[in-house]
Amino acid sequence: MRSVGFVFQEYALFPHLTVRRNVGFGGKDRVDELLERLRLTEVAEQRPATLSGGERQRVALARALARDPDVLLLDEPLSALDADTRGHVRDELSDLLRRLALPTVLVTHDVADAAALADRIAVLVDGEIRQVDTLAELVRSPADAQVGRFTGANALPGVAVPSAEGLTTVHLDGGAALVSHTPATGRTVAVVQPWALTLTDGDERGTGPVLTVTSAAPEGNGVRVRMGDLVAVCSATEATRLAIVAGRRVRVTAAPGEVHLVPVGPSGGSQTHPL
Repeated sequence: MRSVGFVFQEYALFPHLTVRRNVGFGGKDRVDELLERLRLTEVAEQRPATLSGGERQRVALARALARDPDVLLLDEPLSALDADTRGHVRDELSDLLRRLALPTVLVTHDVADAAALADRIAVLVDGEIRQVDTLAELVRSPADAQVGRFTGANALPGVAVPSAEGLTTVHLDGGAALVSHTPATGRTVAVVQPWALTLTDGDERGTGPVLTVTSAAPEGNGVRVRMGDLVAVCSATEATRLAIVAGRRVRVTAAPGEVHLVPVGPSGGSQTHPL
């Protein structure tokens, strides 16, 4: 049977043992090598309670590697970390996994973790694999609404009607409409990423629906704007120009090429949006 190294969600380190003895529990032959390789030599005689989140993760990884596994399994390896630590440890883990060059299966609910740590992503819903692909392809061509939501997209149920111009108009539940290049007829779900939505002044003329901003918060170099259940991301410059604050009325549009239509699956159309 193939040897498997397992890193638990909460790391499951023995609190009464030193780092050295925790690693040695997985196998004693490689302890010194792994302590050095994972930069743990200086904390080898400390106990887990005195370590940072990143150090504890490296100890758990070293213990799993001490078994000389053929494959490594990571169960939510970053969920035990606070938000301030998570990004740093994610980058560190990504570097470690690349250097180890060991087949690894990682379980996570966070698309940012999957994007940083995985070459290919399998989206699992209710025990069923919905799609296996790179993150870029999951974003570009989601198989269903659940895959779209995993990537952070809005999933908007509605009815698709083909037009004479070769486009598809989706009459969304709630009365508004979006246009897509995807051929479809009947019940469907329009999947559109937050960054693909364009916001303009709600008083200006246009074709998109006018919605009320319920919240706006910085996200990276932009601003995450929520309008009920619908989320858009715009630049900080645009947010300032439009005076985006809670209560502001904005018009929302999307280019047809950014609106992907997917079938209404077992739970694909269950989410309601204000459009």
